[in-house]
Amino acid sequence: MSKKIHFNGETFDSEFKRNSYVFHNKEKILSSFPGFFSLAVVSFFISLILLFFGLDIFSGFILSFILISFGYKSHVSNVKKEIDEYSDEYLVVLNNIEYKIRNTVLKDFFDRYYFSQDVQEKIPELTNFINEKFNKEFTDIDTFYLLRIYFKNELFKEFDTYIKDLKSPSVDDVVTVYVNKVLGIDLVEAIDINDPSISVFVDDTVEKNVVVEFNKENNNFATFILFLDFLKEYLIKKNISFDEKELKTLLFKKIKLLRAEHFEKRLSFSENFNLEKINTMNGFEFESFIGDLFKKAGYVVKVTKKTGDQGADILVKKNGICTAVQTKKYSGSVGNKAVQEIVAAKKFYDCDKALVITTGYFTKSAVDLAKKNDVRLIDKKNLETFIDILQ
Repeated sequence: MSKKIHFNGETFDSEFKRNSYVFHNKEKILSSFPGFFSLAVVSFFISLILLFFGLDIFSGFILSFILISFGYKSHVSNVKKEIDEYSDEYLVVLNNIEYKIRNTVLKDFFDRYYFSQDVQEKIPELTNFINEKFNKEFTDIDTFYLLRIYFKNELFKEFDTYIKDLKSPSVDDVVTVYVNKVLGIDLVEAIDINDPSISVFVDDTVEKNVVVEFNKENNNFATFILFLDFLKEYLIKKNISFDEKELKTLLFKKIKLLRAEHFEKRLSFSENFNLEKINTMNGFEFESFIGDLFKKAGYVVKVTKKTGDQGADILVKKNGICTAVQTKKYSGSVGNKAVQEIVAAKKFYDCDKALVITTGYFTKSAVDLAKKNDVRLIDKKNLETFIDILQ
C-alpha cells in the first residue's frame, strides 16, 4: 500500500498528484492563509489569557502579535518555497513527456482537435494514452496543460522567425507580428472577440480570477487569456518591458482590427465575385476563398497545415457534422489520387463527410471511385451553383 502524502491539509496518493495540485492551485493555496485582521483577533484572545499570568492586555497583545506574525511569516515563506519546488518538479515531468511525443502524438492531436469543439471529448483519450505509455497518473487537466506547452513551443518557434529581422522591436511591433503572423486569421477567428467577458476583462471592470470563475465554460475568454499569457511569456523571454493593462488592451485592438480587415476583404470579394476572379487565383488563394465561403455560411473552419495535411486542406463543421475538404485549382482533370487522399483524410480527422472541389473536371475513374466511397465532387460546371448556395 502506497504511503499517503500530505500538503496544506490535502492528501495525495503520489508526489505527481501533489505536484499537479500545487501547480494548478497556487493562488488558491496562498489566498487560504489568514490576513492581518485574523492574526490581530487571535493575538487579542491570547492577550486575554496572558492577563491571568499578570501581563497587562496591551503588552500581551503586542507580544502575541509579534510571535504569531513571526511564525506565520516563516510558515508562509516555507510554503512558497515548497510551491516553487513542487511546481518545478511538475513542469519537468510535463516537458519530458512533451519532448518525447511532440512530433508524433501531440502534433497529430493538436492539428485535429485543439481549437475544435471536440477537444473536451478527445482529451480523455490522450490522457489514457499518456498514462499507459509512461505509467503516469495524468488527469485531463494535466493533459490539457501538456498541450498548452506544445502550443507555446510551436508559437515561440514561429515567433522567432518573424521577430529576428526587427531591430529593437517595440511592444507594438511584437503584438502586431503576434496577431498578424504568428496567430494569423485562422486562430484569431477561433474566438468571438465581441464576447462580453473579454470586453469586461480588457476594461478592468472586474478582476481576472473573478471572470475566469464566472466563465469556466467560456472558450472565447479562455482562448483570449491563453493568447495573452503566451504573449507575456514571449516578451519576458525577450526582455521587453511592458505594462500588463496596456498589453491586453493592445492585443484586443489588434485582434479586432485583423478580423475587421479580413471581413472587409471577404465582403469586397463576394460583392464583386465572378468565376473569372477564380481563374486568377493560385492554389492557396483558392483554398482560402473556399474556406471563407464556408465561414460566411456559418461553418466552423480549420485550415490544415500546408505540409502534412493528410489529404485535406480544410476541415469544416456545422450542426455536429464534420467534412474534410480538398481544393484543387486545376485547369485540366483531377484523377483518382485526390479521391484517395480525401478518403484517407476523412478517416484521419474523424470526419463524417468528404468533399473535393476543383476549378477543372474529374476523370471518369475519379467519379466512380468517389461514388463507391461516398465522396462529393464539385467541378467547374457546378462550382458557381455551389458557391451561390454557400453565399
